[in-house]
Amino acid sequence: MGGLPDLKENFELTYPTSLRDKWNDPKLGTKLVLKYFLAYQWRLFDLGNLINALGQHSNRYHFVEWWTAIQLYKKYGLLSLVGKYVGRFPNADEKLHYWKIERFKEVIPDTLTQKFLKGERNNRLKLPDLLIYPADKSDYAFVEVKGPGDRLSDEQKTSFEKIKQRLKKNVHIAWLKTDSARDKLRIS
Repeated sequence: MGGLPDLKENFELTYPTSLRDKWNDPKLGTKLVLKYFLAYQWRLFDLGNLINALGQHSNRYHFVEWWTAIQLYKKYGLLSLVGKYVGRFPNADEKLHYWKIERFKEVIPDTLTQKFLKGERNNRLKLPDLLIYPADKSDYAFVEVKGPGDRLSDEQKTSFEKIKQRLKKNVHIAWLKTDSARDKLRIS
């Protein structure tokens, strides 16, 4: 089996608030990040993702990105490159993201496409949070993850339209919502 599933352009995922609260807790969050990293290492996350999440686990955007990548893997078997997957990495970051850099080249072997994404990254093109692909690397698409109360910026809308037109690839938007009435009241 290969190729991408028929994902809607906009789709919703619900996450347990209790899990996000654990992620945001300094002690429990570290254990949770390590648990997910070990479970999905080299399929979804690299050492750079681990260090970013451990250093910034109170930033819920990392939580929603990781949650979305895990759910797409569980439901469809899709692999993901999460976060910074293209661009110029400082020397130390390049070593941490080596796996991600190599997967990017395998998933997108066309050097013109690579140059477009790398060059545009430096020209303020906002790349989506996830690059998703099947295990056989036969196709790819992008997913932007938006947590509760978040929205697409004008810059993101323009960038995503540019990606769709130039690469003829889908940019999906994952709208995450919480299962908690407490959060629903705060967000509304």
